[in-house]
Amino acid sequence: MKDLKQELIESINNLSIIEDKIVYFVSRLNELDLRIQEILHYYEYNNITTNGHQAISRELQRLQKERRNVKNLYEIFGIYQTNKNKLMESNNRQLLISDICKKEKSLDTKYMNKYYTIEELNKLAKKE
Repeated sequence: MKDLKQELIESINNLSIIEDKIVYFVSRLNELDLRIQEILHYYEYNNITTNGHQAISRELQRLQKERRNVKNLYEIFGIYQTNKNKLMESNNRQLLISDICKKEKSLDTKYMNKYYTIEELNKLAKKE
C-alpha cells in the first residue's frame, strides 16, 4: 500500500516539475528573442568590421540554435498542456503520448525558405 502512495506522490510531483519548466521555457524564449533583437539593432546602427561580422554571426547562430531547441520543447509541452485532461481516462493516455510524438516528429522537419533560395543565401554568404 505504501508503494502505491509513494508512486502517486512521485507522479504528482513529476507533473508539477514538468509544468514549472514551462515558466522557464517562456522566460528563456523571451530572453533569447531580446538578445537576437539587440544584435540586429546593433547591426542596423553601427559600422562593423569583417571580424566583427564573423563574431556577431557566430553569436546569432548560437542564439538561434538555442532558441530553436527551447521553442521545440515549448511546442511539445503545449501538446501536453492542451490535452492534459486526457490523463484522467486510462484509454486516452496513449493518445496523448501519440500526439506528443507526432508533434516532435513535425518539429524535426527541415525548414523550407520562403523568401530566399538556398543559392541566393549561399551567394550572399560567399559560400560555394
